[in-house]
Amino acid sequence: MSECKCHDELKELVGILTRKLLINESVHPDSDLFNALASLEHQRWSNWMSYLFTRGEMTVGGGFIIEAEAVERWKRLMDIHYRELPLLEQRSDNEEVIKTLRCIGANI
Repeated sequence: MSECKCHDELKELVGILTRKLLINESVHPDSDLFNALASLEHQRWSNWMSYLFTRGEMTVGGGFIIEAEAVERWKRLMDIHYRELPLLEQRSDNEEVIKTLRCIGANI
């Protein structure tokens, strides 16, 4: 997705969500929205863990050792503010935001 298209889609989704949230101000733990967002977060975590386990090796004792280059990269990225991230990393974060906004829009 190009940066411009991503930005335009994000603006459109924010507008829709803002209008819908004015009608439905609260999100209860047993609501469809809450459960959809919790499901999305679990899927993100599950995807991350699946990826993480490709970046290292299991030990005999059942532990896991992450390859050094992945550790260095992630340590560097976690200390960088979003606006200072490389464009590819920003796009990845933007795609996750769009997933969240779509989930909210579909459930309010």
